[in-house]
Amino acid sequence: MVEGQLLVSGVVEDEFGGSTFVHAKAEIIAETSRSCEFRIPLRRSVRQSTGFTAVRRSLRLFGANIPLTLTGKPKGDCDVSGTQTDVRLFGTLLPVSLYEEDWTGMRTVPVTVTRQQAVAEAKKDLAEYEKNLPQGTKILSSSASDRTEKETLIYSATLKCEENIAKESEILIKS
Repeated sequence: MVEGQLLVSGVVEDEFGGSTFVHAKAEIIAETSRSCEFRIPLRRSVRQSTGFTAVRRSLRLFGANIPLTLTGKPKGDCDVSGTQTDVRLFGTLLPVSLYEEDWTGMRTVPVTVTRQQAVAEAKKDLAEYEKNLPQGTKILSSSASDRTEKETLIYSATLKCEENIAKESEILIKS
């Protein structure tokens, strides 16, 4: 079988020997083989907190921002999150709100991942790949292997599957 090969067609023959083409739909279940490869770096950089935190507060009044904290923006690599608390009076939103920013100092540090950690990460990636296979695909068997190349774990898997390989397409006829 070759991809694109016509396996099912809708041809209806009448009592006079004439042929009419009609829409045909079929399920064609075939055993297929799928291969995938995941590359997991064994050395990588991760961001970690330095332990430094700063809080900045301001009052927003009629669109103007009035600082309540004299702390300036921290220098360097930081993560920031903000929350705005609106003020209501008897259920009516007032043009006043309190805004608070939390700044956390961050640094990038090198991390070495063990082979076992990399294999576990690759197995999670494989499980995600399997979840995204076409609906109705049944995995009959799988085999996997791994090797290390230039500080990268290469995890290869081959899946034997049973799946519907039918694809509908138009048949164009010259008249």
